Amino acid sequence: MFGKRPVASRRPHTPHRMESGQALIIIAAAFIAIVAFVGLALDLGILISQQAHLRRAVDSAAIAAATQVREARNFENIGEFTANFIRFNGLDTATLLVQRCVPNDQTVADEYSTVTGVTTRISLVTAPIATNADYDSLRQICASPLPRKQIRVQAELVSSFVFMPLLGIPQAVLKADAVSEAASIDLVIVFGTGETMGQFTAPRGPSGLNTAYYTPGQPNRFDPRSPTDPTLITYPPDPSNPSALPNPGCNANAGPQASKFPEDGDGAFPKCRPLWDAKQAAKKLIDTLQEGYDRVAIVTYDFSAKVATTLTSTLGQRATATTDSTGAYAAIDSVELSNSILLPTGVGFGQFSPLNVNCRWDSATGTVINTANACETPDPNLAIFKNCVGCGIRVAGTLLKKTGRPESLWLIVFLSDGFANMSDVPDFGVAELTSRSGTILASGIEHDDFPNGFCPGAIVDPTQRLNDLANSSILWSRPVCVKGRDADLNGVIPNVSISSNPAELTQDTQTRYCGPYHFSQANCAPGARYIGALGYTTTVDAGQPYAIPAVYDVYDYALDMIDLTALTVRCATGSTACNGGAWPPNGDLYNSNEFNSPTNDQAPGAPITIYAIGLGDTVITTINDRAGERLLRYMAAVGDDGDRVTDPCALAASGVSCGNYYFAPEVSALDAVFQDIAQRIFTRLTR
Repeated sequence: MFGKRPVASRRPHTPHRMESGQALIIIAAAFIAIVAFVGLALDLGILISQQAHLRRAVDSAAIAAATQVREARNFENIGEFTANFIRFNGLDTATLLVQRCVPNDQTVADEYSTVTGVTTRISLVTAPIATNADYDSLRQICASPLPRKQIRVQAELVSSFVFMPLLGIPQAVLKADAVSEAASIDLVIVFGTGETMGQFTAPRGPSGLNTAYYTPGQPNRFDPRSPTDPTLITYPPDPSNPSALPNPGCNANAGPQASKFPEDGDGAFPKCRPLWDAKQAAKKLIDTLQEGYDRVAIVTYDFSAKVATTLTSTLGQRATATTDSTGAYAAIDSVELSNSILLPTGVGFGQFSPLNVNCRWDSATGTVINTANACETPDPNLAIFKNCVGCGIRVAGTLLKKTGRPESLWLIVFLSDGFANMSDVPDFGVAELTSRSGTILASGIEHDDFPNGFCPGAIVDPTQRLNDLANSSILWSRPVCVKGRDADLNGVIPNVSISSNPAELTQDTQTRYCGPYHFSQANCAPGARYIGALGYTTTVDAGQPYAIPAVYDVYDYALDMIDLTALTVRCATGSTACNGGAWPPNGDLYNSNEFNSPTNDQAPGAPITIYAIGLGDTVITTINDRAGERLLRYMAAVGDDGDRVTDPCALAASGVSCGNYYFAPEVSALDAVFQDIAQRIFTRLTR
């Protein structure tokens, strides 16, 4: 019989095989995730790298485009230049837009596109641009009420991915934009129109210099090397009529009329030189500015300062053979040389007022002639010298401070032949168009205290020696309106009638005095001596090598006006030598309390860049202690960075250009000087 077959026992169930399958799935998923992460990281790295590269290229291209704006290239050339610049950076942009706002119209802009290769004028207020977010930045820029030379560069770059195409995203379009700005300029050109700016008028006179005016029997009063040279000035503008003596004849060339063209020809009359050359160089500087964006003002100075044109963006055009000059060019063309009255006969320096010759000594009666109170009433028609350097720099600075655009670059180009022999005071003799209220110039200086500006003097018996200010004619002798170095250390002023005395012909411009524009010794410039609010003192320190009285003169005035224009650093960062308002000087280079008052403890100047130009050998003559050169170099040192201490000319030899100071030994050098100034105007990246 057969028995039952035994049943085998069933093994217990285990999940091992199932778990192995799940692990494979997880590993595969993780691998895919890792590959995806690496791919995304790679694509992201490519994206970031190309975005950074594009950003750098666009920033650089925008700055480069701004340099082309500065050079006054036409806009289509600027667009082509910008596109090439980006390609030179290794990028080939799919599209490139170069844009600028149209001056004086906030609703339109110019746009250059590499797609079309041409420039078009677009409306920012009509469709489709008005609703395009890509133009928001441009609309914001163009909304500025003041024209600014801004260039917007926008570029797109197609970035191809490595991994993302697997996900259906083969590439991405990158965008970058930048706005650069060629500094909009507010420029004031200043040059003297005193009679010394006519001393090179052709033909040459027999004394070796040239002159714009002449009268038979009169000495050449322009040559400081021979102030008493009796050589007659004789040049008739009409060779066929030697008796024709027009005065002034050379101003016949001044004016905007087409009849004055060509500008470089001799014309019918001799030109007032070097003034005429200065005017031509100034017009070439204006040629580099841009209509609608840059602004220019013209200031001249002689007896006082005059504003030929306030800051204007209407540059205008030069005269042609058939059209008159306009705008700023016309203002320059219309500037004339100032005519000074002849030296009075029968009296020497110190025996008449250089500000009004109706105040003079009468040797016949032994009395002073004071017609119509002439000794206290300067008159531009009766003054023999007209070179108020302080007036010119002050009015130029006031124009920029009161009407300059905050976002623009403030510049003064100041041209001088080195003479400084006139001043004014704030409420006298200046036809300024802007108020001085709220400035240190409204500090209570009164005309009654300074009837002759900062050229005090009196007419006295020339046989007497005097040593008090009330009767002294020290500033009415030579050098006129500037204190002279006196060889007599006993405080005795030399006989002012002896014009051959060498001591009278040497300016004391090494000693700086302060007072009328300061409040105490503690507020003076380092090394300057405070001599009171009225600008003189009859006391003298032990060892003081100069005669009394100590007088605040027109040279001191010019220095103070330079400081009030552009001095912004009264204590350099990190300096401990900032208590220089002491007498005797304590060696400190700065004075942090300079110009302080109970209501004003700020540095007086503004961020104004000044370029000073010295024209002719009179700037460097040692007869007057190189006064012209030192004054203009001081102006350039302050106008370089607002700090008189950091002077690039400190170690420079005389007769050379340095820093912001240019020496032009003759008129032919002016063109190169003005061209160099134009090239030094900088650009900046704004965003």
